[in-house]
Amino acid sequence: MGSGEVCENGQTEARVQAYAEAEALKLKKQGNERYDAGDYEAAAELYSSGIKVLPSSVLHSNRAAAYIMLGWWQQALRDIKAALRKDPGNTKALERQARTYLALDRLDDALTIAGQLELAIPSAERLLSQKVSAVVRRLRWLAEHARGPTTVAACRTILAQYASRAERTSPLGIRLQKALCRALVERSDAIDNERGVLARSVRDSSFNDTSTEATDLTSFAQEAVDITGKLLEDCPEDAEVRYWRGRALARLGRRSDAEAQVLRVLQEEPEHAASLALLSTIKSLDGAKLKGDTHFVQGRLSEAIQCYTLGIDQDHACLDIRTVAILYCSRSDAYRRQGAFEKALEDINMSLVLQPRWCKALYCRGILLLENGRCAEALTELKVVQRTDPDFDIELETWLRRAHNWLSKPEGEANHYWLMQLPMDASRDDIRKQYRRLCLAWHPDKCGSTQSNRQKFEGLQVAYKLLNDDVQRERYDFGIWKDRPMMHHLKPRQKVRDLDDEINSQQITVSCDPRDRHLEEDDKVDSIFWPDGICPGWLKERRQQLHRQRYGTDR
Repeated sequence: MGSGEVCENGQTEARVQAYAEAEALKLKKQGNERYDAGDYEAAAELYSSGIKVLPSSVLHSNRAAAYIMLGWWQQALRDIKAALRKDPGNTKALERQARTYLALDRLDDALTIAGQLELAIPSAERLLSQKVSAVVRRLRWLAEHARGPTTVAACRTILAQYASRAERTSPLGIRLQKALCRALVERSDAIDNERGVLARSVRDSSFNDTSTEATDLTSFAQEAVDITGKLLEDCPEDAEVRYWRGRALARLGRRSDAEAQVLRVLQEEPEHAASLALLSTIKSLDGAKLKGDTHFVQGRLSEAIQCYTLGIDQDHACLDIRTVAILYCSRSDAYRRQGAFEKALEDINMSLVLQPRWCKALYCRGILLLENGRCAEALTELKVVQRTDPDFDIELETWLRRAHNWLSKPEGEANHYWLMQLPMDASRDDIRKQYRRLCLAWHPDKCGSTQSNRQKFEGLQVAYKLLNDDVQRERYDFGIWKDRPMMHHLKPRQKVRDLDDEINSQQITVSCDPRDRHLEEDDKVDSIFWPDGICPGWLKERRQQLHRQRYGTDR
């Protein structure tokens, strides 16, 4: 071959190379335009066409960027490795490799590449170095904090920095969303949720809670349901996601939906321990509740309490939190029928901790507060129930009248129901049975003829005589409130200090005890617990007037 032919071949190769470079550059620019427009699949196709014409580190790196935006992480990683083989100093490829390792949940590899990326930047290139430093800081922060978040706040903080569609559907994004779902369900199951009302039967002078209303924890469970629904669209066979969805649905009281999710998990993974435990718990709670209700209806209160307790003990973790709340409420009712009012109040408080906005439990708590002698709080709770659902129970207005009357009674007046260990709505037959039982237990000939025992027995006779007489009992229970309408849900809420129209700016302003702070917004409650025994003069005088009207004498 002559020198002329060699020269001609060289020129041809140069022309071909120049054409390939121009064509690859053209395809690269077109791909960049589609990338900027958000059409990542078209961009990836154009980059692929460019690679076929003339492979280069830049084209492989750019196609990897398009794959990253599409969430095609393994394809992106292959392109990045090809780009780095052609140009080990390609900083954009290194940055994309770190991002890809992060998305694939290979956190240690991501940190290693982040370190290499910092070393690859010449110190002279300050502007570029600053940009890369910001990227590296973000990568390091995500890799360090994404290892094992356990709280709702931690999961939300990380996901706020990892918010794109591709990132959320990456292995890391899915793991973080699973962690968030778990945290949300556990947060919604928290049995130490504090209520604004005093969750104890005995006042504690050291109580200084400043919260006002219970947080409705079902919002956490609902968020978990929403997140798991989206995850199951991308990962329909993920048993863990489906299990946490079942837990969240159980928390919301959607038990049939929860069972369906658990059964779906067990179809795919018959040995899934958590799902087996949840299903077993749901079934055992149903059995305990059914047996307890049967005993309760038949009047076997001790057996009912045993069944309810067994159900509660079978679900220590409160997996089926709504049913546990119902069991606490049912056991509270059984304790109340037995006259164990303090135990009943403790149980209804726990029921409200688990289901803070459950109207039935609020109603039962109002009744128990009244039967425990906490009349102002009882009236407040019953008003809340009426404002929430005026038609909740046919006896609601009756209990409101009773609460108003007991609130107006003079201090120290005997509580015959408490003495006889009877609920205030006990039937005449219940009163007679309890009287005979207590006579046998308290008779001085049996328990000793001491002065205290004789006084106790005499008090029992007085109590029975009054409660067994319908007219006296009605007067004792309702007083002047017997026929008054109870329509608090139709009244504007007032402050206690504004109750007396004759009281104006000369009122004495006294802040009430934190335990009774919620009473400030009730329009009829004028007998609240004042700290250190301080009571405004206008309120003392009003009480005296009321006492004179009813009893003809001052206190």
